Amino acid sequence: MMLWYKAWRESRSRFLLAAVVVTVYSIGALLNARTSFPPPQAPHLPYSAFVWGDFYAPFKAVAFGLIALVFGLGGLQRERASHTATFTLALPVTRGQLVGVRFLTGLLELTTIAFIPAVVVPALSPVVVKQTYPWSQGVEYAALFMSWGVVWFATGFAWSTLCAGEFTAAAASLLSPWAYLIVYAGILNGERRFPEANPFATMSGGLDRGLGGRMLLTEPLPWPVMLVLAVVTTALFFGAWRATVRQNF
Repeated sequence: MMLWYKAWRESRSRFLLAAVVVTVYSIGALLNARTSFPPPQAPHLPYSAFVWGDFYAPFKAVAFGLIALVFGLGGLQRERASHTATFTLALPVTRGQLVGVRFLTGLLELTTIAFIPAVVVPALSPVVVKQTYPWSQGVEYAALFMSWGVVWFATGFAWSTLCAGEFTAAAASLLSPWAYLIVYAGILNGERRFPEANPFATMSGGLDRGLGGRMLLTEPLPWPVMLVLAVVTTALFFGAWRATVRQNF
């Protein structure tokens, strides 16, 4: 319990900030929909399409990816910079336990952030907008956001383990998605050959592959793709764990 509490104390500020921002945005978007839905330029727009545009479009997936990267930052390297690593390493636990608890705490916090719209939108839409939105859709979109979100989280986690400087780790983490997209779209010609490897399209439900005007998920979730992403996440965590065990502080 001590390790869990320590991990929570270290990450609670950014978690609570992210939770408040996402909650306020979600409620604000619904309040705005009271007067702006349906939009005058598209009077027949389905409410589900309106929700998709406000919560699950690719740009929103980018924002969630940035949150995930930031959640991954921290750890012993940052503690070394603030001269508290010696105290942490003196605790009666292994480095592996320190890394594992911090990783799991971050994943739980990130999952909570992903599910805030999945709860707020279906719960408040009938009251605020006089519209309904399926609970199952919110849960499935949250799962899609987490599919790549865990990869970005593990990327930030790995960089924060390898880089001694906090700003260096943050810069490397924020540049990683764009470097990946350059390789994916340019070198591998990925958008035509491997559409499932497009992170933000996948997180948004694969709009470019024809969801239809209602923007509702009608096909099963891409479980094989999500399994591959889970394996990538595990590999990044294992690399960070190994690096931490071997580092000198």
